[in-house]
Amino acid sequence: MQNDSVDISVRLRSGTSGSVYLEKLANALETLEGSFKLAFVVAGTDVLASDPLDGLMLTVEECAQRDRLIEDRLRSLSVPSVFVAGGGYSRDSSRAMIAGVVGAQTI
Repeated sequence: MQNDSVDISVRLRSGTSGSVYLEKLANALETLEGSFKLAFVVAGTDVLASDPLDGLMLTVEECAQRDRLIEDRLRSLSVPSVFVAGGGYSRDSSRAMIAGVVGAQTI
């Protein structure tokens, strides 16, 4: 059985802003290539500034932009995807999840 997992390591410092995060994510996604049958994306909200554990500084809208960036890249590669919520311990987690879902398009 072949392992077709993807691991693109991007180092981020605690306190990284949403704009820097999104720029680094966009660059990392451009390196993604290959033929995949399906992608599972864990759209965690622990990246939110209001999350007490992670240390990143994304807003709810930036979290939704992250999901759209990933969805757009997978679509450009014709990879069907399943997004699931995961991670996040802030009062804004549900708002970020909803913003990501509402902004998502049907493949």
